[in-house]
Amino acid sequence: MSALFLRPSLLPAPERPMTTRRSSLIPPRPTPRSRRAGFGNLEPVDVAIVAESTYPYLKGGVSAVVHQIIESHPDTTFGIIHFTWNSESPHEDLYDTPANVRWVAPIYFSMQEYPDDFLTLGVSQLPRRAQARAALVEQLFSALDALLDGDPEPMLEVYDIGFNPLTRTCPLWTILGTSEFLAAAEARWGHLELSVSNLFWLCREFFSLAFAVAAVEFPRAAVYHAHTTGHAALAAALAARQHGTRCFLTEHNLYVRDTVNTQIERSLALPVPIDLWRAEPDLSIADRAWCAWFLEMSRIIYSEAEVITYLYPDALQEAEAMGAPLAKARIVPNGIDPHDFSDAAAAQLARDQQRGRPAFKLTYAARVVPIKGLLELLDAVAAVRQLPTPPFVLDVLGPDAEMPWYTEQCLARCTELGLDDIVTFRGVQNLRLEFQHSDLLILPSYNEGQPIAVMEAMSVGLPIIGTNVGGMRQLVEDPLESRSGEMLGACGLIIEPGDIEALASAIQRVLQNGEMYAEFRENGIKRIDGVFHLTDAMSHYRTIYRQLVGAVQDTWHDELERVRAYTGRRGTAVLARLAG
Repeated sequence: MSALFLRPSLLPAPERPMTTRRSSLIPPRPTPRSRRAGFGNLEPVDVAIVAESTYPYLKGGVSAVVHQIIESHPDTTFGIIHFTWNSESPHEDLYDTPANVRWVAPIYFSMQEYPDDFLTLGVSQLPRRAQARAALVEQLFSALDALLDGDPEPMLEVYDIGFNPLTRTCPLWTILGTSEFLAAAEARWGHLELSVSNLFWLCREFFSLAFAVAAVEFPRAAVYHAHTTGHAALAAALAARQHGTRCFLTEHNLYVRDTVNTQIERSLALPVPIDLWRAEPDLSIADRAWCAWFLEMSRIIYSEAEVITYLYPDALQEAEAMGAPLAKARIVPNGIDPHDFSDAAAAQLARDQQRGRPAFKLTYAARVVPIKGLLELLDAVAAVRQLPTPPFVLDVLGPDAEMPWYTEQCLARCTELGLDDIVTFRGVQNLRLEFQHSDLLILPSYNEGQPIAVMEAMSVGLPIIGTNVGGMRQLVEDPLESRSGEMLGACGLIIEPGDIEALASAIQRVLQNGEMYAEFRENGIKRIDGVFHLTDAMSHYRTIYRQLVGAVQDTWHDELERVRAYTGRRGTAVLARLAG
């Protein structure tokens, strides 16, 4: 892809103007450069991937997909905008990032990283007159009201005035330390019976997050591709607004739904409507505020994104209830290249055809955390052991240090159930190698999107037992039509999450029924090759990138024409040199 469109624009784009608006309330005044403005000199790229705590520093489903995208687009230059807690977070490249990744720009949430930019809360850059400060506060609250009513544009204008380092006339986060802000906040929210101190600290949490995400000069890209809603998606929208380019969103899972449900301690399988923070009667003030933060923040990316992709059809209805515009939505499933697993599939088939195998090897491949349902699997395994089934063992594969207390609980449950002789905790392993020595993958999760590990197991020929969450039913059980027109049957069994009896029954059925086992094996390989092939998935992303990059290139071409009209040949020559 050409980098022509990445050069600084001399004139605003015709359809999506560069954000150069200024507040009529505050006279323009230079804002000191800060540590937040350090990315403007990075090399412009075609696509900036924006995500939280993922690639290339953490392994996982989203990181794996990002790596696939980068490797599948060798002629596209990429940058990574990586949100993480602080500079002590993991910063080791776990993927040996390809050469077309030109930079990784970490952005930190912790305010300890910005002692001179946020923690001092100096007000010297604000308007000196109380009347002007009060007007600025009123504009902020009016924009918040508009956002809550479904219109994000006034809040984006406030962003231009007070956060965007390319256009801001004052650092708006310092308004928190003024009497005008506290008086207005108390007037609006005094009925909540919060003390002034508690109100200040609650507001400060949100101001600090807004500062972390919004008060940064983002590296320049033609397309900003966010891989979750939440803060990463907000950053993608703001970065595209800063530079007059484009953004789009991939929802690997319904991140806001999961975040809100976690915040208020509900089942992650429950839907979350956009007005939940208003409608739920028993929320605390803090919980209500956090739910509103995540749900209303989504309105901005939904309004600014050109395209929104989902992994599976069932996500669309829930996303619409959270405010997603389905007119922008496309289904782009995950995919893998089955040829990468051909040796493992052959080894697994040879293993399956062996006679007199000592025991079936069941495999759990996921993080050892409550959401993945390992405790429930252990209970089900204990129940299966009491049933007439062939001998079996269970390997637990996956990182087990994220929640040590839960790992200890699972180990203790093994001992309590008398399973120590058949259950082995092996930590992180190479799944491609492990699957060729396995017989059945079990993923008893309470929440999933479209797991890459399940696709890898299917491509090797492992039957799957999973739960009815996210895209699992479509991936494993729903009838599918391949690209050649063949109707493909199930490659495993799907049960409801948390149903230990159904999980035990499903394990027993697969182990006892050789014909079912062979059918699941064959169907899994066909489903990957015919529906979830990496080539198909990447062609969708390639099409979207070309559409959005083309739109930016068209804008650049229009600017050239406008410069030619206004400045003549000499001006066009100058601009051509700027374009490289």
